[in-house]
Amino acid sequence: MKLSHPELIDLMQRAYSFEKAAAFAYQGHAGSVKDKIEKKAIKQIETDEWNHRREVLVLMQQYDVPVSKNYEMRAHIIGKVISASCYVIGWFMPFYFAGRLESGNVCEYFRMKQYFNSLGITEHDQLLYDMGIKEKEHEIYFLEGIKTSKLLPFFQKWFGWGDAESFNNINLDHKYPVEESEVYCKTQEVAGQTAGPVLDSYSVKEQAVK
Repeated sequence: MKLSHPELIDLMQRAYSFEKAAAFAYQGHAGSVKDKIEKKAIKQIETDEWNHRREVLVLMQQYDVPVSKNYEMRAHIIGKVISASCYVIGWFMPFYFAGRLESGNVCEYFRMKQYFNSLGITEHDQLLYDMGIKEKEHEIYFLEGIKTSKLLPFFQKWFGWGDAESFNNINLDHKYPVEESEVYCKTQEVAGQTAGPVLDSYSVKEQAVK
């Protein structure tokens, strides 16, 4: 079955490739930290990203969606550059930008679910929900590591993510079940017809609470 949904096709291609970029970045991040507990946690997050990449590939193959050579090349370069930079930019910035990245990744999977649902396809709901929640767990892990840093307010002001602002509206302490998760990451891009990635910013007060 082929999909007649360009935005969904592009979203799957981007998600597949940039999960590789994230995994490469976490290789450098894990290698750069000294704390053994942090190192183990970051390596697990890297494993999660590879797992997500495999799951997305299965979906792509099911619907005859080709891997984008352009996204693959860009993701490879970006991931390797970030990986190397983790050894020279200190402790805070790898944690901050990893959390910011994961915050945006959360909505990729919920929007993917919404796009499939718009086509009448619901068989992937649980998988996409689980991957989105896992990305949220990653975001919270990195945020917890830096939330007491004096640098966080400055970075949040300039880069739009931190303890008071996120790129998704999910609250892990009050989760909606998969059947009601359409409230997450709902934007005009999903309902309307804007192509390309969109990062909507939510304050903590705007999180959807069950």
